[in-house]
Amino acid sequence: MRVLWTRELIIYALDLHHRRHLRVPTKREWEKAGEDHPSLMTVRRTFGSWNAAVTAAGLRARGPGGPRHGPRRRDPASGRWLPGTPG
Repeated sequence: MRVLWTRELIIYALDLHHRRHLRVPTKREWEKAGEDHPSLMTVRRTFGSWNAAVTAAGLRARGPGGPRHGPRRRDPASGRWLPGTPG
């Protein structure tokens, strides 16, 4: 069955992804339609832009090339990236 993706359903799909993954979906993840979300082109056609859709869903859109994660720091001993700032 084909879904008619309305503004409300797209917002619901964005919110559902956010609840499942605890982060805002990326455009890359939505390039192709999935069973629980429309394609990126459908989102852009409906809202005018990806960021407009993300904002309409009450989520915070990243700027171009913006960070995907919160603040991080490199552990001097291991060289691994850790969340947050040094205490």
